[in-house]
Amino acid sequence: MIQRIQTIYLLLCIACIVLCMCNPVGYLDLQDGTSDTLYNLWVSRQEEDGIRHLIMPWPVLFTLLTLVASILMFDIFLFKKRALQMRLLNFGLIVLILYYLVAVVFIYIALRGDSPCIGFRPTVWAALPIVAVILGYLAFRAILRDELLVRSLDRLR
Repeated sequence: MIQRIQTIYLLLCIACIVLCMCNPVGYLDLQDGTSDTLYNLWVSRQEEDGIRHLIMPWPVLFTLLTLVASILMFDIFLFKKRALQMRLLNFGLIVLILYYLVAVVFIYIALRGDSPCIGFRPTVWAALPIVAVILGYLAFRAILRDELLVRSLDRLR
């Protein structure tokens, strides 16, 4: 199980997702010259009396990353059911793309209208889900290669 290259790719995907969950995604620049730090679960604001965490009404970003990490962890143990493993991996990659769409909508809502936000600066950690998508694609190709190998050996029998 662990000696397969797709398992290594999936573990690297999970590591990228967990790192993205734990670190700031970007900074929302405010009109007064300060900035709020955007995490996947909250927005933190530096104030005179300390750091205040503003919990968003929908922590969807954190939930999507948790869902993908759980799917990929479960996906590692499906090495005997390659067709199901590929389908779950595709679903996880679609959810990662959905993560970026939700993040763009969240940032758009934060920047429009009467809000004090005037800009957004992403961090390096925001690119880790893209790296996870690329690693997931490589894992998918490796699983597909295993499936084609097994099918070709079945024809020889």
